[in-house]
Amino acid sequence: PFGYGLSYTKFSYSQLMISPDYVKSGENVTISVTVTNTGEMDGDEVTQVYLHWTNTTIPAPTKQLVGVNRSIIMKGKTLKLTFLITAAQMKIWTSKWIIPLGKIIVYIGGQQPGQHDTVQSNILEGNFVIMK
Repeated sequence: PFGYGLSYTKFSYSQLMISPDYVKSGENVTISVTVTNTGEMDGDEVTQVYLHWTNTTIPAPTKQLVGVNRSIIMKGKTLKLTFLITAAQMKIWTSKWIIPLGKIIVYIGGQQPGQHDTVQSNILEGNFVIMK
């Protein structure tokens, strides 16, 4: 059915790059990934980027959507995507906005990580560290 992320082709994610690996609180992070249409038909892929705070002592979202890109990729072709994760996207609300220090896991792929109904693409995982 329409709207369930179904596709007539397959996509493969590779070459996840996160820069820098260590960032000062308040600085941005750049993420790039390649997406290849490995199926038999041209296709439309929606790439999603999520953050997960690993060791914060304050309540934080399990996964926070911070980037989305919709691309038409011809069969057999590869596309390189780049996302800017801003300092504002790394903030968590307590009684004020703060950027927790520590390790942040980045998930990128054609669906939300941990989803039980999988689409025909993989999810990559990387990380960066926020320092004082």
